[in-house]
Amino acid sequence: MRRIQRHRRGNFWIDSLAFRREVVVTGWTFNAVIVFLDDLVVYRAFGGQPRLEEISATRNPLGPLQAWGDSVGGALLR
Repeated sequence: MRRIQRHRRGNFWIDSLAFRREVVVTGWTFNAVIVFLDDLVVYRAFGGQPRLEEISATRNPLGPLQAWGDSVGGALLR
């Protein structure tokens, strides 16, 4: 079971034009394994992370033109 939320942070125009994008990930995770044998618990294991907090940043100095560089560069080399 997990509950994870993602929120974008920063300027709307910079984010939408793909110059810079920051995403903040928060939440928690829980994993459990329970083995029953004839209505008796014979094995249990559990774990997870009580608090998740990550920040991922993507930066493209050329913004929307950054993706075009790969396709145009490949065409010029042919």
